Amino acid sequence: MPRGGHWDATAFREGAGGRPGSQETCLRPANAYALVERGGFMARSLSRLLAGGLLLLLALAAPAGAQAPSLTVRVEGDADTLLAQTTVPVTGDPVVRGGNACDGDSALAALDRATAGAWAGTWNAGFGDWELTEIRGEVHSFSAPSYWSFFRNERPADLGVCGQKVQSGDRLLLAPAPSDFSAVGVLSLEGVPGRARPNMPFTVTVTRTTTTFDPPDYTATTVSAPAAGAAISLPGGTTVTTGADGKAQVTLTAGGPVALRASRTGDVRSATVATCVSDGADGLCGSVRPAPPVDREAPVGRISASLAEKRVFRRGRGPRRLAGAVAADPSGIRDVRLRLTRRVPPVKSGKRRCTHYHEVRERWVRSGTCGVEGGRWFSVGDRASWSYLLPGRLGPGRYVLDVRVVDGAGNVTAIGRRSSDGGAPRDRVIFYVR
Repeated sequence: MPRGGHWDATAFREGAGGRPGSQETCLRPANAYALVERGGFMARSLSRLLAGGLLLLLALAAPAGAQAPSLTVRVEGDADTLLAQTTVPVTGDPVVRGGNACDGDSALAALDRATAGAWAGTWNAGFGDWELTEIRGEVHSFSAPSYWSFFRNERPADLGVCGQKVQSGDRLLLAPAPSDFSAVGVLSLEGVPGRARPNMPFTVTVTRTTTTFDPPDYTATTVSAPAAGAAISLPGGTTVTTGADGKAQVTLTAGGPVALRASRTGDVRSATVATCVSDGADGLCGSVRPAPPVDREAPVGRISASLAEKRVFRRGRGPRRLAGAVAADPSGIRDVRLRLTRRVPPVKSGKRRCTHYHEVRERWVRSGTCGVEGGRWFSVGDRASWSYLLPGRLGPGRYVLDVRVVDGAGNVTAIGRRSSDGGAPRDRVIFYVR
């Protein structure tokens, strides 16, 4: 086949029943029909030269920092995708193997960049191009049931992989196609939103692009039509199937990135299309969780009902265990602290002694001043249900037990709440031992 990219009409009749499929990765011998088409070679060469010069001027005039022109390369295998749609620069280093070179802006050079050289083939000196036989370990050839077919923007390429020049925005696809050149459809999945909301269905469309070369002149005819019966893969191994109009409804539940693609027996599966599932405020897909409300409420503590307000214990039966609880707090509990002060009956001198409990010494210590201000705070942990066991039962005296709770936001209970209702919030209780 000549570099003009037309098929050998004789080859069609003899090898494919007059029904060529997608473009071969290596071109076949040309006939007189194709040679006639080459009569415009000089004119096309001149126009391409002028166009190339214009592109060079535009490139030189491009602002610094502008994004380099790029295209995508994808390779589909028999059972699965061998190379997901990969973006590579339009131009790069030439590809040289066995002394045979392909320009840096050729389709083969783009494939080489995308696969890091993971391809093999046979050089055809007559056509000056490669027949690809292996890509990423999967082998296909013209002598096998399928060969490596080469598509550009879902249509069979005009030239072989070495001769085909690429440009910005091109979508290159290599996939197995029947060696009898029967028509192959390329599926495209459209309508997938960049972000989807959980449990909210959206509609996608699958189209099938086919190109035929019909006699008598074998002019290429490309048609894109809805693909009925295409399966769209969903997370968890489930699928939805398109109807006669090529449409299907997709509902995604789990949050986060999701990859969708369409497939149908006998056609080239679609490129994977990414979306991300988020309700917009869950911290997924770039969303931001709303800041939790600022906790400005003081925690609520309760002293155990066993220490009732103004309760009087008999001598020798004074309490030993102090206990209580803290109501659930949105910020959690940072610390629970107690303060226990005592005023003993007057002695012979007529003076009352004021003491407070010292948790380190585990004994009563004389206070500098009478009243609760002369006491000492000590921690009993950060549990919602707290308790503290004194060294022994409390002796005679008037006692004041205070509880101070600090929550995770730094809020502190308001000390001094007393109640005769043992179930009510209270952080102070007065009791006696006589």
